[in-house]
Amino acid sequence: MQLFAGCCYCRMLLALGQERRAKTIRRIKRPEEQLQPGSLVTLRVRSIAGLQLLCSAPVHVRGHVHATQLVDIGDMANHGAMPLQRLRSARILEARVLRTKQRDSETGKGDKICHVELTCRPSLMDPKDASEYEKALVRWPLLLPGTRLVAAVVSVQKSCIWMEVAPGIRGRVALLDLSPDLSVLRAVAEHFKVGQVFQAHVLRAVSSRKELDLSLLDFEAQKTCVGKLRKVHEGEAAAVFELPGRRWGSVHITELFDVWAKRPTQRLHVGSLHEVAILNDKEKLEVSLRQSQVHGHKEVQEEKRPKSAEELKVGQKVSGYVVSAVPQGVFVALSRSLTARIKLKALSDMPVMKEAVAKMHPPGSLLRDIIVVQISEGRVELSLRTGDGPGGLTCEQLSVGDVVSGKVKAVEPYGLFVRLDNSNVDAFIHKSEIADSASITVNSYAVGAKIHQAKVLKVDGSRVGLTIKPSNFSGEELEEDADSDEMPEMQELLAELQKTRKKGKKRKAEAGTAAKEAKTKEREQEGDAEVSEEEPWQPVQKSAGASFEFAEFKVDSASSSDAADEEDDEQTLQLSKRQKKAKRKEEDKELQKQEAENADGRWADDPQSVEDFERLLLTQGDTSIVWIRYMAFHLKMSDLEKARQVAERAVKHVGFADSKERFNVWVAYMNLECTFGSDETSDAIFRRAASHNEAKQVYMQLARIHERNKKPSLAVKAYEACTRKFPQSKKVWMSFLGFLYQTGDAEGARKVLPKSLAALPRQKHPVVVSKAAILEYQHGSPDRGRSIFEGLLDSYPKRTDLWSVYFDAHIKAHTPPKVPDPDCKQIRPLFLRCCAMPLKATKMRFFFKRWLDFEMKWGDAQSQEQVRAKARDFVESL
Repeated sequence: MQLFAGCCYCRMLLALGQERRAKTIRRIKRPEEQLQPGSLVTLRVRSIAGLQLLCSAPVHVRGHVHATQLVDIGDMANHGAMPLQRLRSARILEARVLRTKQRDSETGKGDKICHVELTCRPSLMDPKDASEYEKALVRWPLLLPGTRLVAAVVSVQKSCIWMEVAPGIRGRVALLDLSPDLSVLRAVAEHFKVGQVFQAHVLRAVSSRKELDLSLLDFEAQKTCVGKLRKVHEGEAAAVFELPGRRWGSVHITELFDVWAKRPTQRLHVGSLHEVAILNDKEKLEVSLRQSQVHGHKEVQEEKRPKSAEELKVGQKVSGYVVSAVPQGVFVALSRSLTARIKLKALSDMPVMKEAVAKMHPPGSLLRDIIVVQISEGRVELSLRTGDGPGGLTCEQLSVGDVVSGKVKAVEPYGLFVRLDNSNVDAFIHKSEIADSASITVNSYAVGAKIHQAKVLKVDGSRVGLTIKPSNFSGEELEEDADSDEMPEMQELLAELQKTRKKGKKRKAEAGTAAKEAKTKEREQEGDAEVSEEEPWQPVQKSAGASFEFAEFKVDSASSSDAADEEDDEQTLQLSKRQKKAKRKEEDKELQKQEAENADGRWADDPQSVEDFERLLLTQGDTSIVWIRYMAFHLKMSDLEKARQVAERAVKHVGFADSKERFNVWVAYMNLECTFGSDETSDAIFRRAASHNEAKQVYMQLARIHERNKKPSLAVKAYEACTRKFPQSKKVWMSFLGFLYQTGDAEGARKVLPKSLAALPRQKHPVVVSKAAILEYQHGSPDRGRSIFEGLLDSYPKRTDLWSVYFDAHIKAHTPPKVPDPDCKQIRPLFLRCCAMPLKATKMRFFFKRWLDFEMKWGDAQSQEQVRAKARDFVESL
């Protein structure tokens, strides 16, 4: 506001003092001589009108000073000074004459009135040559693009302001030319007032139409500015922005966000304002919206954009956006200066039709974890095939007799072509090597079908021959593949249903051997006692400090997981007495060895202080459980800030070599913030975790954390966000359905099921529908669950895995403890229907065994004999 103080202001004060001494102004007797350009005059201040100070002197002299003539352009810092406010209390004004015009008096007596245009700029108050005062006058011919001058605000509007550079010469300043600060542009009326003066420069001047465009920005020193989004495209040039100075700039699709976002253009809205960074000084400007470019934020490794092929190496995984999809392949933009190609054969492990390329990968879609397979002469070739990555299986690594797995890539009359898992090797199975019986042919396999087990018969260069005939496998290999005809997803569902039954059997076994355990306790410590078949031996754990249950992790001195214990128990249950005894002795020796080794280093097993943990981290710094226990230690001491510091160290220290360990520490950090932090901190950690790990796992972990913390509304929001981000993941939808049923919102789950089927591919429908049916049996209506299964089996009548899941759910719903008495009439019709179907002997044997097991548990001798009779009839019919 003090831009024109100094000489001019002193002269005004001097004039004010002179006025107090002399109340009259000296008469101007000879205007032609006394009012020449540069002449110093003293006038009486009359008023302020608009942007001008009006004054007068005897006789018939009228003067006016425009606001732009009160300050020097070199003294301005564009803070919006208001010089006219200083002169409201002035009575006398000293100024220099710029020019004079004479007009006839309004009285009609023939007198002439002199109208004088004045200046009070400090640089012009000292005597100058008359030409200097001529230059200070602003005229239309002098308003050339780039000219710098002083402008005063006349009016303020929402989208622009109007300014005067001289009396009668008015110009417009567009919104984008007002300030580089986005907050200023969103509240123009709060930052610009009538009467303020700014340094401006001319963008465009058309004197014939009296049009003048001005700007308050300095383009030469400007690296960032505010732009207005005008157009959005689904291509390489994703957006077009209007920039200050009547300029335009385009944004490459890789320069919209630092993170690799799906469909980034859908996040943009035409007409919105954005801070942008100017990337070049060419005629066609390129700009960036990335925060690392606009504000200089540090980029993480995943966010860096390679500028040239020299920055990449073969085997590296990159991300990019599809800019073009043609029958020959896809072109992917890795940065604004580097575009790579994915050939048709490298788009998928399965065959891709040329007509389907554009539909699979439309322009603007995101591709993650693309593998760089070739770099030649600045050109980059990429691949989406899993086998092209580092560590993929090659023909040189295969030998006759190896057992491999894969998926059917093509079906021909003479055999099957199979893409081996984790490789780009295509193998061939001749039709004579498919099955021992003529009932199974090449037509029994569809493209995409999983081959769980195949044996290598021949390797000839790049040609590999396989067999899947059972007669070519040993007994052990066939046992490992006993369930290969069932889908893995169905096996997961079966395991889920059987888990409850195993727990019940285990509790009965433990109760039955409790007395015997008490009697033999002393002998067990010596290692000579025999353990009962029902109760597996469990090693005695050393006493530890207080444990801390940390949501996903239970942290105590013994850091083994519950899942590992359950797995060991299941394996132990399958051992004989002699094997159990041998295993117990072996584990006992191992335990004694560990105790001896740790006798002098107890702190490593049970750290009790910060020093213990820091010593432990020196040797086990890449182990997530150590960091998690360290965090739990601080939380136990009610020191949340220290726990956060440890979590921050953990996510930075645990290396990228072991993704599981890194994921564990991020989950622990999310647990910490969701449990003890605020919504803002938990959301920030979640977003960081999603950018450093597989996003789907992070989203699902967030939902589970809210679920465990008894925050169902937040859990629902997390699941909904997860389904929007990963709509084609059956695991996400099944988890969401399970959560809704378990929380009692069966109606909500029934509304979610159709949405999931609309989003998922058709081949995933049976798994999701069967999961929904099981949940209906468990938490909703068994009748509705049965209806869902019946509808599903109408579409897939020969899917034995679906029948098996149906049996488990239906039997459990109509037998204790679900109901007081078993309702066999509801169950037997299912077995009768299934056993009447034309299925393979191996599968029928499985169903007859299931039926007989059911009758032996809940039926009587007569019903058991009926099952055996039906089984004999089936065998005789073969």
